[in-house]
Amino acid sequence: MRAVLAVERLADVVDDHRMHPFGAVGLMNQIVAERGGGHVGNVFVFGDRLDFVHVEVAQAENVVLRDHGPSSRVSLVYGKFTTNRLEVIEYSQVTVRFCEEYQKGESFVSDHPVFVEALRGGHVESRHPIAFAIVDAEGRAVATRGDVERPVFPRSAIKVIQALPLVESGAADALGFTTAELALSTASHNAEAPHVEGARAMLAKVGRDETCLACGPQWPGREADRGRLHVAGRQPSRLHNNCSGKHAGFVCAACHQGMDPAGYERVDHPLHRQIAAALADVTGVDLSAMPRGTDGCSIPTWAIPLRALAHGFAKLTTGTGLAPTRAAAAARLLAAARAEPFMIAGTGRTCTELIEAFDGRIYVKIGAEGVYVASLPELGLAVALKCADGAARAAEVAVATLVAHLTGRADDPALAPFLSQTLRDWNGAEVGAVRAAEGWGAAIAGA
Repeated sequence: MRAVLAVERLADVVDDHRMHPFGAVGLMNQIVAERGGGHVGNVFVFGDRLDFVHVEVAQAENVVLRDHGPSSRVSLVYGKFTTNRLEVIEYSQVTVRFCEEYQKGESFVSDHPVFVEALRGGHVESRHPIAFAIVDAEGRAVATRGDVERPVFPRSAIKVIQALPLVESGAADALGFTTAELALSTASHNAEAPHVEGARAMLAKVGRDETCLACGPQWPGREADRGRLHVAGRQPSRLHNNCSGKHAGFVCAACHQGMDPAGYERVDHPLHRQIAAALADVTGVDLSAMPRGTDGCSIPTWAIPLRALAHGFAKLTTGTGLAPTRAAAAARLLAAARAEPFMIAGTGRTCTELIEAFDGRIYVKIGAEGVYVASLPELGLAVALKCADGAARAAEVAVATLVAHLTGRADDPALAPFLSQTLRDWNGAEVGAVRAAEGWGAAIAGA
């Protein structure tokens, strides 16, 4: 966990006598005074060294304080100033840049996204913009990029939250759910045999079958599994839907509580009221003020700002800010997913393989349209990201890049396939790659 300090003098936290003699507040006040407006309110220092500083300035916009040398102790300051002129002012190792390209916002780092690039022949063919938030359990944003306050639909990324009533109600214990079944209740799976049979077994615990599921039939994710159905002359069923484990968990939770499971997918069903209440509690978001839609599996989905989503997963990860029963349920579901990563996705899937690459010490979960969340228990942090164009390939590289940097494994060869996805032609020859563009390290630094 990293401390947050309010300081008046940069010398309080940084042993660098070449800085402005009156510290960060004095420095910024002098700059603002020279430019004709505002005054500095507070300086917040994140971390045990000065990696990120958030400067709040009255009546101001558009300023970035960035280091321009390897020895500088100030790597970035984001504030709001009255001028938008392109100008650079040097104060020893500190550079203040006024420019129109930095827009007003609340991000500690930048409202501009970072990018994942697709390369072909060594040239950039496509660029995918990524917004992300790294947040601790107290709600402090360690680092952000892009517009993290804009609500986005998290879709399947929040399945752990949606499964909370299954555990909190006592249904999981009463019905003897295994660790694999708990993981499956949070899954977006390939519909491989263990997934399909697992969902069937969950329903059997309450004397139900797939006809109770509100999710529609869906072909399995892998060609081999689709082929087996074709050869057998069968069509996919609702059990093959990638959300069937989650829906089976819904049915079990409803039946255990004496609810009629019919219509559980409706927003006004008692079970979905429990799910909505859990989502609001965990993220701290007033769902009535958020856009609402219908997910691909027919249940309601609410848009959540990335920063709130990351904060929610940090709370789930640590238990901070949650009632004891909810904290215990969250810990159990996350532990199940980390222990049984195959059950939450399957063969060849980033969620499964990235958790395995970290020996179950992290959790990652995809949502549709370029959303990912990640939980890092040992750091007490969580990540939420959105690829603006919805590209899953870019979101996969982005979550791997964030987790690798946060855990100090950015140069680990074992993670190389996640950090750079190889593009091949139909003969199998390597023709390009999908990888993080420059700037990610600086964006994540200090986290």
